[in-house]
Amino acid sequence: MMKRPVFAISLTTYLLVGSYCLATQQEHNWSPESPIEDMTATLTIKPTTCVVKQQGEICKQGIIISFVSKQPHNLCIYQVPKETPLWCKEQTRQAELNVTVTANKSIELQAVDEDKGLVLATSSFIHSVFEPVDKRKRRNYGIGIL
Repeated sequence: MMKRPVFAISLTTYLLVGSYCLATQQEHNWSPESPIEDMTATLTIKPTTCVVKQQGEICKQGIIISFVSKQPHNLCIYQVPKETPLWCKEQTRQAELNVTVTANKSIELQAVDEDKGLVLATSSFIHSVFEPVDKRKRRNYGIGIL
């Protein structure tokens, strides 16, 4: 009866040790020298949300669009779907734009490297409709519960 658990434990140990030996022989993409690490870029929109009272109502709000990258890029900011760029600048690592948005639906922006045609980062400006919550029921638990 004791042979089966001993066999299962020894088989599990063998598989774990074997997979560890295999994993230590491979090159890993998470090393600090990885080129993917250098390609990180962020595109942020502040504020991210505009709240209106009714569906279809137009939201007019000033926003700040910020782009930060470790490497310089020939950058263009597009509104999805892409047609013409909203803004472009050559060899930039950082950019900050103050824009007034007039929208009746959510907007998605993309930061694109024009030389490579590569989407570096995306961000969204959310158009939301205010929906009040029903009034919460008050529970009559007095102080004299104890």
